[in-house]
Amino acid sequence: MISAVILIMAISSSGVFAATSVINNKKYTHPAFYKVSLHKLFHGVDVSVWQGAINWKKSKAAGIDFAILRCGYTALNSFTLHQDSTFATNYKDAKKAGVSVGIYYYACATTSTEAKKEANYVISILKNNKVNNQLPVVMDYEIDSGRANTVYKKLVNKKGKAYARKRFTKNARVFMNTLKASGYSSMFYSYRMMVDPKVSANYRFNMSDINGSNQYRFWLAQYSTSNSYSGKMEIWQFSSTGRVSGMKGNIDRNFWYYPLSGTKTESGTKSIRQCKITLGATQYKYDGTIKQPSVKVTDDGDTLKNGTDYSVSYMNNIKKGTATVLIHGKGDYSNETYGTFKIADKDIGTDTSTVVDEPEDTETPSRVTGLKVSYNISGGRLKLTWSKANNATRYLVAYRINGAENLTKVKTGETSYTLTDVKPGSIVEILVRGQNVMESKTVSGKYSKRQYLYFATTDCKTKVLKDSKIKAYWDPAPNQMKKLGQVEYKVVFNCVDIAEKMYSTSNTYKKYSAKERYCYNVAAKPTVVYNGHTYSGRYGTVAHAYVIYGSIKTAAPITGGFKITYPKTTGIGDPRYRIVYSQDKDFKNAKSTTRPQGTTTCKVKNLASGKTYYVKMQTYKKLHNVTYFGVMSPVVRVTAK
Repeated sequence: MISAVILIMAISSSGVFAATSVINNKKYTHPAFYKVSLHKLFHGVDVSVWQGAINWKKSKAAGIDFAILRCGYTALNSFTLHQDSTFATNYKDAKKAGVSVGIYYYACATTSTEAKKEANYVISILKNNKVNNQLPVVMDYEIDSGRANTVYKKLVNKKGKAYARKRFTKNARVFMNTLKASGYSSMFYSYRMMVDPKVSANYRFNMSDINGSNQYRFWLAQYSTSNSYSGKMEIWQFSSTGRVSGMKGNIDRNFWYYPLSGTKTESGTKSIRQCKITLGATQYKYDGTIKQPSVKVTDDGDTLKNGTDYSVSYMNNIKKGTATVLIHGKGDYSNETYGTFKIADKDIGTDTSTVVDEPEDTETPSRVTGLKVSYNISGGRLKLTWSKANNATRYLVAYRINGAENLTKVKTGETSYTLTDVKPGSIVEILVRGQNVMESKTVSGKYSKRQYLYFATTDCKTKVLKDSKIKAYWDPAPNQMKKLGQVEYKVVFNCVDIAEKMYSTSNTYKKYSAKERYCYNVAAKPTVVYNGHTYSGRYGTVAHAYVIYGSIKTAAPITGGFKITYPKTTGIGDPRYRIVYSQDKDFKNAKSTTRPQGTTTCKVKNLASGKTYYVKMQTYKKLHNVTYFGVMSPVVRVTAK
């Protein structure tokens, strides 16, 4: 059983009070930066397949508020990626028991390419398991054994410690940048000797490039009863031999020093701290069960969606005292905020009230809507237009081209902006927000819905085959980012006489069955998927096809010309016939004549006697001012009398 958790304020040798906690009958002194007025202290564990079956309900009741679950790992001696066999079960059962969940992956990348593959693998695991993560997704990067350690040492011997450290630091950033680009809050984990030059001259990561400017949150492992790490950190893994009710054997134990000031508002998003947070109840009577009041988040009167705009986790919400609700921004929102509620012996009601007041600001611009984009591929221009936002005196346009690490931001006083010199085949992420510039401050509104654009188009062509199928084909769209892999194409296959159908293919052609004789419009739109988002191009020129083959049954000479017969064509609309003839077999200087629907013969007169003519015909019809041509018949030869 886990022992009671006790928080004590002790006087240090310097005369300053130091906070301590007693866990499993052992006293731990918290880092100097921890202040009760600035942080919430939460208790948690991290687990993997090595912990076996877990009774999460018992662990929650014993005071475990968060668990960081291993979702997968890279093998020590080969670059093979694996999912933790207990992850899906632990995720489901921990959440059901009310334990807030974070995720970690044991990484062994030796290059930035491998780091990106690991991160994308993590993203696939989370999506396949429908994980709506509450707490961060962590890169566990230790490189103290196996293949990664061997590569690191070889780099040190060949190019020096600084070079090796820089390369592996870059691996960490690529891993976390990839997670961040897919909307996940990222965190870095490693041992103190790997990150602190004050402890080891052989440290392996430049933490100034990882969390020195608050880029990424940090989880430090140091198994001791005190922690004097001077860098920035948020979680301290203080023991690997802890004991927890509901779990067998040694357990990793962690203190989370949650900052009440929030974490970080990411570029291109709005802080969730600017929203109004309302709890369904702020007071409960203690009865030993989990308390989870409902959470409502509104932004300028708009109700946000849990799982899309934010996620929620609960801490200290069983025992008597003050419980905490954490609200984590997602999608168009970032940063974190919190609310509290009371659990007490006496029933003191379950009133509904606002926990975090919305700023009294009637000057905030409304959310930008109506964002539209027009392309000029050959000119390299991408024009944006949007509707005017209330209270906006200018607009901030944020965009990212070809997966750049940071958004580019420009200001404009108009409701339009044109990006120039965009290379065909680029992917572009765009969002716009209104700003109200006043004398003492600038107030920003909510960003528009993000658009993910593929700056490309392709013209479609068609060919009707003899088995009454249409072959659609097109030129490959350009691709500025080779790492995207193969571009895919959405194909609209529309018959003007029947319902529209949509197809998706990664090939450059596809055959479509046509049971009847119909007119078809076919257009292809190139798309690419990058970091979990679909970037859509534009439909190019539409190809038209009439699904019927022309055929000439007989061809006979007549005085001053020739006569042909052909089958009668039936079909919706008004099918007609076009007869083409020339003295040249390549149909140079060809002439043509037409015949109406219902006919089966055509005489062509006033030709040169004794001359040989090459003749072919096709069926066609007009619908909605568009002419649809069928396939030309085989060529026949006839000599005029």
